[in-house]
Formats: sequence, structure tokens, C-alpha cells
Amino acid sequence: MSIKDDWYERAKQQTLETLPAFLKELADYPTNYITSVHAIGAAAVAASWAMNNDGCSGGITNNQAGCVMWEYIRQWMGYTGPMQLVSYKEMLYPQYDYRYNKTMPEDTWIWLKQEARKNIEDWIAGKRDPSPIVTNHWLRIVSGEMPYGYILEKDYEQLPMGIPIHTQADVLKAYKLGLLVYRRR
Repeated sequence: MSIKDDWYERAKQQTLETLPAFLKELADYPTNYITSVHAIGAAAVAASWAMNNDGCSGGITNNQAGCVMWEYIRQWMGYTGPMQLVSYKEMLYPQYDYRYNKTMPEDTWIWLKQEARKNIEDWIAGKRDPSPIVTNHWLRIVSGEMPYGYILEKDYEQLPMGIPIHTQADVLKAYKLGLLVYRRR
């Protein structure tokens, strides 16, 4: 087992009592460009598990763990605004098809146009000096052109759920009926 695998495995076992010694061990390890990433990652995972194991009455749910992940991304990386996480493994399961449409919620589209407008105003005021390619991109967004081929969610028609598909023959039948084809309105 590699040192990083060991750190992550042991991170899951941490409690509020064992956490300080584990953090000291990680801090004392002679890290390099790669191992420093894993040491900090293991420290974050260990602190989360210690809080879950001892600090929160009864532990947290998967939904709460997801919220912790988003807070970490926002607070550590400084990301703001709407975000989306894509797990391509879910492409193996048809019930997740809605996650891979090139659609955008209307409130996100409004936010994106507002951010593009702010960036343009900062550019005009001399606070930014982006490439002309970037300013043209912002101008297209402000003028109403959705980037990268996206469309609004409300303008997208999805496959009706509840269609029984158990065999390849069912798939072929649904395809021939046009039920497996997405259509833009």
C-alpha cells in the first residue's frame, strides 16, 4: 500500500482525540509537490471523519456530506456562483440522463449574463485586460447567446420516465417509436 493510500485509509478512522497526532504526522512527513497534495487532502478527510465520528451527534447523512464537499470547494478554492459536479460513472445508468444534457437553469443563465456584464464594465473601466477572444465571448453572452451549445432547461424535452425497457428488443422498439431520441423544442 502506498503512503497516500495509507493516509486516506487511516484518515477515515480518526476521532477528535486521535486527529492532532495524525495531523502532526502528516505535517512532519517530508513532502514534495505531489505528496503535499495528498497530505493536505488526507488532513481534510481526517478532520471531516473526526467531526463525523465524534463531533456531530449520530454522524451526518450523505446529503449533509455532499453539502460539506460543496462548502469545502467554495471555501478552499474560492469558487463562487452556480457549480455542477459531473461523475461520468453515472453515465452507465440511464436514470441519470438528465445530468448530462447541455441545459442550464434559467436562474443560472441570468447569473451568467450578470457576471459577463460586470466583467465587461470592469474591462471598460480599465480594471481588467482580457484577451479580445474573452471580451467577445462576454459580449455574446450579454447579448443572449448561450455558450458552448447550451440551451435553457425549460426548452428541452426529455425521455418520458416509466417506459419499461428490459431487453434489447424493448430498446429497439422504443428507438423505433422515437422514445429514445431527445428533441429540442
